[in-house]
Amino acid sequence: MFKQPCNALGSSQSCSASYIRPSVQHKSSTTGLAYLFKQISLMIDIRQERRSLDELTREQLSDIGIDDEQARKESRRAYWDIPAPRQPWN
Repeated sequence: MFKQPCNALGSSQSCSASYIRPSVQHKSSTTGLAYLFKQISLMIDIRQERRSLDELTREQLSDIGIDDEQARKESRRAYWDIPAPRQPWN
């Protein structure tokens, strides 16, 4: 935010600094919170997907190209165990 130029104040008034520093928002903390919320959202999505996978029938599993054992293993994985292709830091 800028103050009025010194010449606009008139010659009889003294001129102070012409720039007022705006309040600084800490970008790193905002970015950190956004990253945290994104991670939590991803973990919730993965948890839901794995629960849904556990409820599919054999026919539905064969439609997506996996067998019962693969589905069982995947559905038992922890929600924080994020597959590499879905990790945002990769």
